Amino acid sequence: MIDGHEVEGAQFDKVRPHIGTITGRMMYLLNPRADDVSLEDIAHSLSRIVRWNGHIKDGDAGHTLTVAEHSLRVAARIAEAGCLPELELAALLHDAHEAYLGDIPTPAAYALGAQRVAAIKLGLDTAIHVYFGVRKFIPYTWQVLIKAADRAEGQRESDTRFVGRDYMCSREVQRAFVNKAHELLEECSAAKREELL
Repeated sequence: MIDGHEVEGAQFDKVRPHIGTITGRMMYLLNPRADDVSLEDIAHSLSRIVRWNGHIKDGDAGHTLTVAEHSLRVAARIAEAGCLPELELAALLHDAHEAYLGDIPTPAAYALGAQRVAAIKLGLDTAIHVYFGVRKFIPYTWQVLIKAADRAEGQRESDTRFVGRDYMCSREVQRAFVNKAHELLEECSAAKREELL
C-alpha cells in the first residue's frame, strides 16, 4: 500500500518514488539500499547541482559553485584540522544524499515537512555510508565538526555569492570529487590495516 492505494507487482515501480541515475541504477527514496549507491552517480550529480538553489553569480569562466565543490571544501576544512581520514570522508559525503534528492533549501524543507525530508535524507545517508564503509551512524562529535565546517564554508560562500569567483567546471569538479573519494577510501583502508597489526 502506498499513500493509501493498493499497488501490486509491476505497478509498484510506477508509483514507488525512485530516481534513475546516470549509470542506470534506480535509487528508491523511501527504501534506499547500499547496492544502489555509486560513486560515479554521486560525483556526476553533485557536480551539476548548483548551490544556493541557483541564486549565485557565475565565476569569471562562466562556471558556478556546485554541491560537489562545496563538499570538497568542507572536507578540506576537516583535513586542515588534522582529523581522521574517515571523518574527512564523512565530510566529503555530508551532502551526498543530494545526488538523489537534490539540494533542498532549508526554508523549502520546512515548507515540505522537515521531519519527512530529514527521514529521507537519513535513509539515503545510511545507504551511502554503508556503501563507502563509513560508520553507519556518525558519532555526535563528528557531526558537530562536520556541521561547523559546513556552516563556515556556507558563510564564506554567502559572503561572496554575488561577487562571482573562479569555480571549477562540472567535469573538473566531478574528477576532483572522485579522486578525493578514492584517496580517502585508500587512507581509511590503510588505517584499518594498521589497527589489525
